Amino acid sequence: MIRYLTKKDIPSYQKLITIVWQETYPGIVNQNFLDNLTKTEQERIEYNTKIFNESEKDTLVLEINNNIVGFIRFGQSEDQNYPNTGEIFALYILSKYQKQGYGKQLVSS
Repeated sequence: MIRYLTKKDIPSYQKLITIVWQETYPGIVNQNFLDNLTKTEQERIEYNTKIFNESEKDTLVLEINNNIVGFIRFGQSEDQNYPNTGEIFALYILSKYQKQGYGKQLVSS
């Protein structure tokens, strides 16, 4: 199921970010940074919960068996040369669910 992110999703959303970074970037990003993502997760949950605005429809989540396994965050382009253009800011999918067409589904939703 693909649906908009809700406030109650924020803990799962932040956990997903941690896991995807740790799956994707070892050997590319400083390992200390990757290890600290778990330590800062609760801070990120609290911050994102505090600033969450239900009316902002800028993040879709991919939910399988009641678990968030991916998301896409999008909005108006931040490049002032393209004022009427959209932009994908983030597309995250757990490695277990990659290469199954879910990214295409998120992009086309």
